[in-house]
Amino acid sequence: MADPGVLLSAVLCAGGLLTAWWALSELGRAKKENFNGQAPAPAQVSPGPTAVAPPSNLEFEIRRIVETLKTFELTHVEALRLLGARLDTLEDELAGISGNLKIRVETLEKTLSAPPVQPPSKIEKPQPPPFV
Repeated sequence: MADPGVLLSAVLCAGGLLTAWWALSELGRAKKENFNGQAPAPAQVSPGPTAVAPPSNLEFEIRRIVETLKTFELTHVEALRLLGARLDTLEDELAGISGNLKIRVETLEKTLSAPPVQPPSKIEKPQPPPFV
C-alpha cells in the first residue's frame, strides 16, 4: 500500500489544481461579461423627462481613456515648457561663455601682434673701482 504522506500530498495537489481551474474559469466568465457590456443592473430610475440612462461600460471606458490622454497631453506640454525654460537658460549661459571667449581671443591676438620685447643685451656689471 502507498505511503499515507504521498496520498495526502496527492490529494492536496489535486485540490490545488481544482481550485486553480475554478478560479481561471470564473475569471474568464467575468471577462466575457465585462467585454459584452453586461454590467450589473443599474439602480431603478423612474421613467420621465429627467431620467438619464446610465452610461454603458463602453462609454465609461472611452471617457476614462480620454481623461488619461488629456492627462498625458498636459504632462507632455508641461515637460516641453520646462525643457524650453532650460533651453533658454542654456542659451544665456552659452552667450556668456561666447562673450568671454571673444574677449580672451582678442587679448591673445593683441599679445601676439605686439612687437616682441627685446631681451636686454649684455647687462653691464658695475666695475669695481681700480686699485690705487
